[in-house]
Amino acid sequence: MEQRFRKNFGSIVKFLEKHHDVFVLDSGCNQVSLGNSTKVKADKEENSPTTTAEPRNKRPQSPTPMPGQAWFNFDDSRVSPIREKEIEKQYQGKESAYMLFYRKKTLTRPKEAEGNPAYKVPDNLVTDIIIENDELSRKRQEYEIEVNTITVQIHFSQSYEFYSGALHPRPDQCGWMELTIDRRKTIADLKKL
Repeated sequence: MEQRFRKNFGSIVKFLEKHHDVFVLDSGCNQVSLGNSTKVKADKEENSPTTTAEPRNKRPQSPTPMPGQAWFNFDDSRVSPIREKEIEKQYQGKESAYMLFYRKKTLTRPKEAEGNPAYKVPDNLVTDIIIENDELSRKRQEYEIEVNTITVQIHFSQSYEFYSGALHPRPDQCGWMELTIDRRKTIADLKKL
């Protein structure tokens, strides 16, 4: 459908610019709306009964941001422009799991910030981050030990005798010894035990 439209009318942006009397194109926010004074709209208002209901989807308009200064909302399925007033509403409450921050590629950090990820971060936040990272590191070590710990049974040959085509434990000796080891260790480490 897009190719058919482009063949007949050109690109959508050119079409909207050509009909600037009907459409208002806000290229900074990538929004299109109907112009305020259209003849069709005026005719409809004269012929239709008056109602006091306001449109449901009407958003309060805040000043249009300067080009290159717009904020965008990154959803799972789409990216859309967002007004500064809506940012706090968007990211407050329990439904927001994270908030992404982006900076311009041309924005450079001061020399004292190079190699210092905690530059201009409040001390209480740095302390909280260090505590959380230490806790996470401790839990990771516990998990690694739990996952890599195995129990090995060592059966000694002198504890068994062969008869009737099979090995049988000798009644007078203990048949095996149990060792709990870390499977990431080497045979040399096992011999030290």
